[in-house]
Amino acid sequence: MISNPRMLFYSCIAKGTVILAEFAPKEEAGIEDLALRCIENVPPHHSMVSHTVRKRTYSLIIDGLFSYFAILDEVVAKSESLWLFDRLRSATESLMEDGSTADSLVNPTQHCLQSKLDPVFAEITKGCNKNKDLELELGLVGSPRSITRESKNNPSLDSSRGRKGGGALMPLLGKPLRVLKNKKRSQADAKSEGNWNEKKMDLGGGGGGGGKGVRNGLVYHDHHRQKAKQMWKKHVWVVLMFDLCICVVLFGIWLWVCQGFQCIQGNGSATRGYFVWSMVDMFDLLSGYTTTFGLYYVNFSDPSRKRSSKLSASWYTGFLNGTIDVASQDTTIQLKRNISSYSSSSNFPDDFLFGAASSAYQWEGAVNEDGRTPSIWDTFAHSSNRGNGDITSDGYHKYKEDVKLMAEMGLESFRFSISWSRLIPNGRGLINPKGLLFYKNLIKELKTHGIEPHVTIYHYDHPQSLEDEYGGWLNGKIIEDFTAYADVCFREFGEDVKLWTTINEATIFAIGSYGQGITPPGRCSPNACSKGNSSTEPYIVGHNILLAHASASKLYRLKYKSKQRGSIGLSIYTFGLSPYTNSKDDEIATQRAKAFFYGWMLKPLVYGDYPDEMKRTVGSRLPVFSKEESEQVKGSSDFIGIIHYTTFLVTNRPSPSIFPMEDEGFYKDMGVYMINQLFLLKWEATPWGLEGVLKSIKDSYNNPPIYILENGMPMEHDSLMLQDTRRIEYIQAYIGAVLKAIKNGSDMRGYFVWSMVDMYELLSAYTTSFGMYYVNFSDPSRKRSPKLSASWYTGFLNGTIDVASQDTTIQLKRNTSGYSS
Repeated sequence: MISNPRMLFYSCIAKGTVILAEFAPKEEAGIEDLALRCIENVPPHHSMVSHTVRKRTYSLIIDGLFSYFAILDEVVAKSESLWLFDRLRSATESLMEDGSTADSLVNPTQHCLQSKLDPVFAEITKGCNKNKDLELELGLVGSPRSITRESKNNPSLDSSRGRKGGGALMPLLGKPLRVLKNKKRSQADAKSEGNWNEKKMDLGGGGGGGGKGVRNGLVYHDHHRQKAKQMWKKHVWVVLMFDLCICVVLFGIWLWVCQGFQCIQGNGSATRGYFVWSMVDMFDLLSGYTTTFGLYYVNFSDPSRKRSSKLSASWYTGFLNGTIDVASQDTTIQLKRNISSYSSSSNFPDDFLFGAASSAYQWEGAVNEDGRTPSIWDTFAHSSNRGNGDITSDGYHKYKEDVKLMAEMGLESFRFSISWSRLIPNGRGLINPKGLLFYKNLIKELKTHGIEPHVTIYHYDHPQSLEDEYGGWLNGKIIEDFTAYADVCFREFGEDVKLWTTINEATIFAIGSYGQGITPPGRCSPNACSKGNSSTEPYIVGHNILLAHASASKLYRLKYKSKQRGSIGLSIYTFGLSPYTNSKDDEIATQRAKAFFYGWMLKPLVYGDYPDEMKRTVGSRLPVFSKEESEQVKGSSDFIGIIHYTTFLVTNRPSPSIFPMEDEGFYKDMGVYMINQLFLLKWEATPWGLEGVLKSIKDSYNNPPIYILENGMPMEHDSLMLQDTRRIEYIQAYIGAVLKAIKNGSDMRGYFVWSMVDMYELLSAYTTSFGMYYVNFSDPSRKRSPKLSASWYTGFLNGTIDVASQDTTIQLKRNTSGYSS
């Protein structure tokens, strides 16, 4: 929650950009331009500003605050130029000149706005306080009133406190804030009523020109006041919903500050009740159906809208009837859960694998030990101060402990990747014996405990030497080097490894690493990266990935498969994609997004060529398969690996776009907006999105065998988050989606939770984690502690938790409250 009035002001400016663009499509909207440039100008490897985060920023704008600046249309309609626009244009020009940002801030966009607009804000408040004729149209909580400021001593405009009576929250609520332009009249005009001549306001607060009779300050006409009232009536339902949401948030903050009921009991507050939002899942104002608040799950894909209790419903029930002692260290909670039509892993086919996943750089650590050389991930991580995988969870030294935990959990498979620079330090040539021994020992340990290894050959980490030598994946030479590296893996480990993924999440690797610069090696067009070309490089890399995969697959089938009897596949990153509205444009946009996100890799693997939508849009920038290449790529995967975390709503993107989110590259070519305001850090379970992905692949790509190779939920990395009930609900919902896909005919072969233990994360380093086991990164021993999700997954796998039962119990160790029921 933002409490500083200045930060509220900046937040408002950022959130209002869409409305300004909507009301002023022909106006050079300085506010919009500034906000967009603040977002785009942050160095990608120094912050969490990725394309997906930018999309989340736009989603917040598009979804939520369309009542903000609601009366601006009248001004724009008359082609009047706001003085604030001019001030912000100046700030924009300054931003373009120095491009300065602070790497360490969590919200670089807001900091950028603050650093550029702080002088403007100071002048605004200074000028406002000096003008006794000032009028501001402020949207008050619950009432559309105009507040007239008549004295510079009015404390309600003090910049350090915001408006009296809670006014500092006004911009955050997204209500209409209108500062009208100064209108001055000359001495001659003063003799004639109504003959006004516009000039720009002097924000320094002084008198300004005009001579005798000139009125300083801002004059707000009755005409505009009437317009404001009309706009209020038009958007009143939006405002009321905002009020309701803010009330819930404020009450939550009150509970935190006052420690809940202790405030009532100990401080004498006359509090009469508490209402949870909401009883059941419903349409949400800001996020539609992508996030929900309900205590009861509602299946929106079911015409009957079936209700099923969530864990929160069970807890609230126990709290209300006194069966849960909240202050107890050993509370047993009844899980009333019937979202899914399964009770345990026994409901799945006998050969279906349940596992967990990791990757070498994120799990192993020991980056400078036993002959390993730097990879592009080492270089990328050390180019910022956001953390690195030098030690991470130290799987290199603690793999036996982790395998023992997997066995106790009942894990059937463990997915890990091999570090190319640990196994073959120079990228080609001599094998590192200590690296070879480590992976042999890891595989042996897994097999000894009855756990099937699933090996990823490449996960974002080719040796830096190959990057320096010829540019890595941008050069066709890597196909030969990758195939030789894969040959070593097949030869040395293939007797014990039956599942091989050649390259991890090929689509997002090509986009993120060569189109956005947010993943190693961090390349994109010069406006955001030091080197790269976002309009061509992702497609070149994607093409080489397909050829390298096909080459390694051909080698395996010719040389090893008959003896080793394994399977080989490629993994892709998939978002759930659904139309934002029922419009034809959004439906077409969704199909186009699926062609780009799914079809880019899948259509060549199944049919031997790229989707027609991509060929039409990308044109000559999209490489072309030769006849021989097409035949080699087609059918080269025994299975498809799916990486899936969340769902986006898709809406058509105008051309040219009013939001130049990407000047060039994959997302511009795709021509859509993808909306999910909670993506990256706090996404909710949207299992219907995964169901849609699996159905699309089944229907469009010949129903290939599929493994869900990554699925999980990020939460704040904190020992207080061991009770990760939201993660349990998330995993359970997605496992249910997989079972539903099986019943609908999809050839599903396995499901892997990301991740087994907390690790270094690519986009968030150590601030958030996905692990079912907590790792204390400040402890040199990297101690593991089970989270509630580890207990749940163990119970699910060994059958001691009946997911569909009305009487499932789970132990909650909780002692954060001063009350018991």
